[in-house]
Amino acid sequence: MRALHLFFQLHQPYSLKAPEGGEHEYFGGGADFREANQKYYQPFFALLERNAQRYVGLKVSLLVSGSWLDQAELYEPELVRRLQKLVDLKQVELVAAPYYHSLSAFYDKDEFNEQVALSRQKFEGKFSTHLSVLTAPGLMYHDRLAKWAEKAGFRGALAGDAAGVLDFRSAGRVYEAAGCEDFRVLFENGRLSQALVQGEDLVLATQAVKAEDFSEVSSSTVSEETEGSRTIGARKRGATAAEFVRGRAGVSHSTEAVSRRSVGGAGAVGSSGLEKKVYSAKKLQKELDMACLRGNLVSLCLDARMFGEQRDKGVVACFDEFFANWLKVPGNKFLTASEAFETEAFKPTAEISVKSTVRSRGMLGDLGIRENGVAGAGLAKVEEVQFTLPEGFRAETEDKLYDLRARVLKTKNEDLKHDFQKLTTMDYAFGKFREDFGKVLEDFEARVDDLLPKPKQLRAENAGADDDAASGAGAANLTASRTPEELKGVTGDEEPEPENDYTVKVHRILKKASAEQAKRQARPEDFELESGELEEDLEVDDGFDESGEDLDEFDVVEDVDDADEVEIDDEMDEVVDMSDAFDEAEAELQVIAQRMKRSKQESERELEALMEAEVVSVSTTVELDEDKKTAGRKAKNTAEREARAASGAKKKKTHRRIVLD
Repeated sequence: MRALHLFFQLHQPYSLKAPEGGEHEYFGGGADFREANQKYYQPFFALLERNAQRYVGLKVSLLVSGSWLDQAELYEPELVRRLQKLVDLKQVELVAAPYYHSLSAFYDKDEFNEQVALSRQKFEGKFSTHLSVLTAPGLMYHDRLAKWAEKAGFRGALAGDAAGVLDFRSAGRVYEAAGCEDFRVLFENGRLSQALVQGEDLVLATQAVKAEDFSEVSSSTVSEETEGSRTIGARKRGATAAEFVRGRAGVSHSTEAVSRRSVGGAGAVGSSGLEKKVYSAKKLQKELDMACLRGNLVSLCLDARMFGEQRDKGVVACFDEFFANWLKVPGNKFLTASEAFETEAFKPTAEISVKSTVRSRGMLGDLGIRENGVAGAGLAKVEEVQFTLPEGFRAETEDKLYDLRARVLKTKNEDLKHDFQKLTTMDYAFGKFREDFGKVLEDFEARVDDLLPKPKQLRAENAGADDDAASGAGAANLTASRTPEELKGVTGDEEPEPENDYTVKVHRILKKASAEQAKRQARPEDFELESGELEEDLEVDDGFDESGEDLDEFDVVEDVDDADEVEIDDEMDEVVDMSDAFDEAEAELQVIAQRMKRSKQESERELEALMEAEVVSVSTTVELDEDKKTAGRKAKNTAEREARAASGAKKKKTHRRIVLD
């Protein structure tokens, strides 16, 4: 069995415009999408629908970006209904990818997770299907991507051209991903895919056309249906040879680009003849036959826009003819990506490890990326972030954008987050929107800074001083202090006005912590910190009788974030504005806690040293006492012996005297 996996990409970035007049509208309307629909998507959908009706065995895989789907729903909903019908027929399988066609996998893993989850949720819900195959934009693939995808529940991944990785092995088979339990990967046939997308000689043949035939048909006669349907219609009604050639070649006007060859030249058709290179179904079939000699599964990864960009070369008619020719051969089949991974005949027999990210050779579109990685200004040196970006795919503007993500999330502004995710579309950093993208990014960063919650104290200072002086004072007051004097600069001697309960509480916490720290610095030998003392000293009554919760050093930010669960009379924006002040308070408390802990440890070490010294002293005293006692006992024993001896001698002398008498 020989199988062909056809993979198409449907992606349309939002048109981007530089902000003007203080407006923050970065994305254009539907004019660009409607134009692209007429030029690219109508021929593509007509091709699929026509051949899906003719050949039940025709199956393709399709990547649809969230940007394309959102615009189609808004401006051309008929496209979505047509796609729904193809999915329902089980002849189109949808493949998962980051929703906004972003390189988030290489910059921010959390953003990548979120966009892939959004893609699965949106497409599975809308089209009632299951997305079991993952691919990154441009078919970028790396070992770590496979490990992540397996954990996320995907069956396999589609990857770009891996000629440099595969070495002597063929791309015409399914491989097991290295480091995974059961995850499969299918690489594209990069050489043939690139030739099809870019209209190279590998799949082109020369067609002869008479000059006088061009004047018979004007460009207005080209309908939204494809060249292939026009060719088939011409055959049924007995079209002339000229009409047939025009239909096959996609020629509609005498001003079409053609090449005039001299007599005797290659492919010459006479001094007055014209010839044109068009897609050839026979050459495509021949190339596939050659590819199947090294593996019975060929993956062609194509961009749906090629059916508009290469329309004058007869690409649609070529595919009409090719579909019929491929299925005529016994044993030839079309497979979707999941079918390729599950078919027993293509079960993996080898494992593949990809340490350097591979990508597609034919799906770069208008991004301007060259094989050597040079694509104009704005590109930085390739670095390894979450995965490894291919050469030429790292831009300074992309780095700057993803650096803003944490601040965007801190604003808790859904519109701002949505704009951020739309701006992650990779086309903006490399394509025709590159210049406008830089201007949009500057405006977006300023917008993020404006929406970030700011402490009340900083606002008050900024209101009464010029920008530079206020900025310096605010920074000095809100910097995480290290000494009591600096802490005093934050808290002051007097309690602030009770704008809300949290203002007074944090002030008290910092003031008490400052006093404790000053005490320790004044008399370190008298300071001891028992286990759990800091937490008890810093417990603050939150003032809410209903909840009865305590606000300690680690709960400041969490209580602010959860303020909507507690009954508070103040407005919510005031609570949010205090978040930075609470962050500072928490930082100070943690610093003080660490210092107290170190002081306790030092005190404990000193106490241990003293105890050891005392033990030694006591031990020495005990030894001396023992020695004295021993000496005393010896002296007493000696005296007793001497006394006994003297008494014995006296008795003996007295006895002799008695005897003598």
